[in-house]
Amino acid sequence: DLGKIGSGQTFDGASQFIAFSSTQSPNPTGAISMETWIKTTDMGTKGVFGKWGSDGVGNGNQSYQIYQSGGLPSALLNSTDSTDVSLSAANGIANGSWHHVAATAPPTGNILIYVDGVPAGSLNNPHPLLATTADRLLVGATSIAAGSYYMAGSLDEVRVSNSIRSGDWIATEFANQNSPATFYTVYAENAENQTSAL
Repeated sequence: DLGKIGSGQTFDGASQFIAFSSTQSPNPTGAISMETWIKTTDMGTKGVFGKWGSDGVGNGNQSYQIYQSGGLPSALLNSTDSTDVSLSAANGIANGSWHHVAATAPPTGNILIYVDGVPAGSLNNPHPLLATTADRLLVGATSIAAGSYYMAGSLDEVRVSNSIRSGDWIATEFANQNSPATFYTVYAENAENQTSAL
């Protein structure tokens, strides 16, 4: 399927998702950054990607996820003291258009969520992150063991990192991927004036 950058993947909101094996699924134990390009066709509560209720419904089946509800992208993280830590963006995304969504979280402290390269929410989190799980990473859905949280729309460039991407990194990444042709300018080479002396 046509994505934001080359090929992406479209999901029907009813049963489709991509599942990685447990051994292939990223399993950060502290800091985490999550990001994706997303184009929705349904504003309901939908899982986007994550390791959350993929294979069971208990606290031990929860680690991290990106989801959206009412057009608001959100991050949900499970702390090692079994507290669910949630942060939603203040501004929403529109159906039918590509948007870049990212969230970053240190082991404790300031969690940030970004929409189209701009900070859209923050939370000072005192709970130690990140609880881990052997559940699979799902893309296009989350919490399938507990309910039907299948995404309706398309995704591209899904990424999970075990480090904190800076605001400058995320803004640059958005600008570069959103419009590569206008991200940089190549000027003509300057001609050098040379004078020969005998």
